[in-house]
Amino acid sequence: MANTHSFTIEDTKIDAEELVSRIQEELGVHAHVGGISTSSSTAESGKTEEHSTIRLHYILKQEDDETEAESKIKAIVEDMKE
Repeated sequence: MANTHSFTIEDTKIDAEELVSRIQEELGVHAHVGGISTSSSTAESGKTEEHSTIRLHYILKQEDDETEAESKIKAIVEDMKE
């Protein structure tokens, strides 16, 4: 039996589709974007920057460890931010 889980990445500039691709490749699970909301802010330089909040859904097999999966997703997100 599979279990669907959600993970939210806030205030980011990373590409959602690239994130999904890496999660599927590195964790071997099905993942998809459940929603993206975008906001704009003006930097001190006067330049407008867009930031997104990404709601990610992924499916684990019953025996998979949710804590371990979230830890790996966080590591992927941090790697993509660099």
